[in-house]
Amino acid sequence: MNIEVQNADNVNHQKRVRYYSSVLTTSLMKKGESFDNVPEVCMIYICNFDIFKENKSSYLIKRVIDGSNREVDNGFKEIYISANINDGTTLSELMGVFTKDDCYSDNFPVTSKMKYDFKYVKEGNKMTDAMKELYDIFKEESKDKWIKEGRREGRREGIKEGRKEGVINTLLMLAKDGIISVEDAAKRANISVSTFQKYLNKEM
Repeated sequence: MNIEVQNADNVNHQKRVRYYSSVLTTSLMKKGESFDNVPEVCMIYICNFDIFKENKSSYLIKRVIDGSNREVDNGFKEIYISANINDGTTLSELMGVFTKDDCYSDNFPVTSKMKYDFKYVKEGNKMTDAMKELYDIFKEESKDKWIKEGRREGRREGIKEGRKEGVINTLLMLAKDGIISVEDAAKRANISVSTFQKYLNKEM
């Protein structure tokens, strides 16, 4: 799962999602590896505007066969979030905590307190704690609504190494955009700060 945040409506958003998903997929694979091992990828694209102008807090894009509307799944999930839309869902409640001044939610206490501390105390919880709440909500909703089919079993041992590389690449993007600190990213990648910094310097 990869989360992208876009505040300005001045780029081709769908092509940006396509690009990042390709980068992530490639980073998770090894040269010559079977296509059967291509990992499932979920791209979550958060906008501070209604990207498709249908007054919905979230849009799940599906691949369907023209004419029959039968869904065909290639392992790629594409989800767009309109952070400014309140349609009564749990997701829109979380987005409200992120975007509205002095908004507190009992359902998301970590994010609410972090925002309060950053605004009034200057010292707050780590951004990763807030991001965890966002990951958790998608993890739960994906079980019920979005990702119904289980992941393939019996993957080769080499996939673990590829996935680790993919996690590092995702954390590099988050650290480079200032969403999480280098220290937190290194901890999540289970590598030293100095090693992570070397990866980051190559990306700069």
